[in-house]
Amino acid sequence: MKRSLLYIMWGLAACVVVLAVLMFHVLPGAADQNSTTEAMIESTSGEEARPITVSRVERLENEHVRQYPGATRSCLEAELAFRVDGPLVAVEIQPGSYVESGQLLMQIDPRDYEDNVRMLEAQLAGAVAAKNAAALDLRRLSTLLEQDAVSQSDYDDLKTAYDSSVASVQAIEAQLSIARHQLEDTSLTSPFSGVVTGQFAENHEMVAAGQVVVKMQDLSELEIDVSVPENEMPLLDLENGQIATVTFASMPGREFEARLKEWSAEVDSVTKTYTVTFVLPAPEDARMLPGMTVQVSWTNGDQGQGALSIPASAVIASAGEGSTVWVYDSDSNTASQRAVTTGALVNHSHILVLDGLSEGEMVVTAGMDFITQGMLLRPLESL
Repeated sequence: MKRSLLYIMWGLAACVVVLAVLMFHVLPGAADQNSTTEAMIESTSGEEARPITVSRVERLENEHVRQYPGATRSCLEAELAFRVDGPLVAVEIQPGSYVESGQLLMQIDPRDYEDNVRMLEAQLAGAVAAKNAAALDLRRLSTLLEQDAVSQSDYDDLKTAYDSSVASVQAIEAQLSIARHQLEDTSLTSPFSGVVTGQFAENHEMVAAGQVVVKMQDLSELEIDVSVPENEMPLLDLENGQIATVTFASMPGREFEARLKEWSAEVDSVTKTYTVTFVLPAPEDARMLPGMTVQVSWTNGDQGQGALSIPASAVIASAGEGSTVWVYDSDSNTASQRAVTTGALVNHSHILVLDGLSEGEMVVTAGMDFITQGMLLRPLESL
C-alpha cells in the first residue's frame, strides 16, 4: 500500500516536470510570434511614402530648339577607274593624301598606245596623199570632159575613187582621235580637289578598264543627314538655307554653323522618318571627317500654338510598347502609368509630347523605377 502511494507521488512529480519544460519552450515562442505580428500590423498601418521628383508639363513658345543626332558624310565622293587596260608604271598617291584637281594619281605604261598613234598618223598621211592625188586627177579629167576628150563613165569612176579617198581620210582621222584619247587615258588624274580614301592597285600590277583603283572624297563641305519622325514633319517650316548649330562628340565645347540643303518627300518604310540634310563647310582650324557623330540643334517654329514638353528623364522607353510616363496625382499622392507620343529633343534636356498629356499635369522625373501603381508617394520637388 505504501509502495503504491509512492509510485503515485513519483508520477505526479514527473508530470509537473514535463509541464514546466513545455511552458519554458513554448511560451517564449508564442510571445515572439505575437510581437512579430504586432510589428507587421504596425508597419502596414504606418506605410512610408516613397520620395520622388516631379515636373510640370509645360507649353513651349512657338520657336524653340530641336535636336537631332546625325553623322557626317562627304558632299562629293568618287570611285576612279582607267578607261584602258595596261600595267601600272607609276602610283603617285596613297590613302590619306590630299590632291588638287587635275593632279596625276596613277599611270599606265603608254608605249603601246603611243605606237598605235604613230601608226595611225602614218596611215593618215598616206590617205591624205592618195586623196590629194585623186583630187588632182579629177580636176584634169574634168577639163577633158568639157572638151569631150573623155567619156562620162571615166569621169564618174575617177569621181568615185576621189570620194572613197576622202572617206578613208575621215575614217583614219576618227581612229587617230580615239587612239589619242586612249593615250591620254593612260594617265589617271583627280577630277576634283580632295582626299584619297582608298587605293586598290599597286605599281606594276595589270589593271583592266573599268576596274576601280582609287576612291576620293571632297571634304571641303560635309553633309549631315538627320532623321525627323513623320509626326514632326508637318510642324516644320522648311526652307533652304535655314541655319542650324552642329556640335561634335569628338570636339566638346565647339559649335559650327550648317545650312539646310534638302529633305526627302518620302518616308522610310522601316523607321517612319524623313531624311533632312544639312551642309557644313569644313573649317580650317578643325579636322572633320566622314562618319563623325554630331548633334544638330535647329531652331524652327511650330505651326499653331506651342508644343508641350517634359524633361527627357521622365520618359520610359519600352521595346515594342512605345513610350510611357508616370503621372502624379497630388490629391491621392499616387501615380499612374500612361502611354505618350513623343517628338524631338528640345532645349538640350526636354522632349516634345505630341499626345497623351495635358498642360499643367505633373510627371515623375526621378524614382519611377521603384514605384508601382497606387503606391503612396512623396514629391521632393515640384517644377
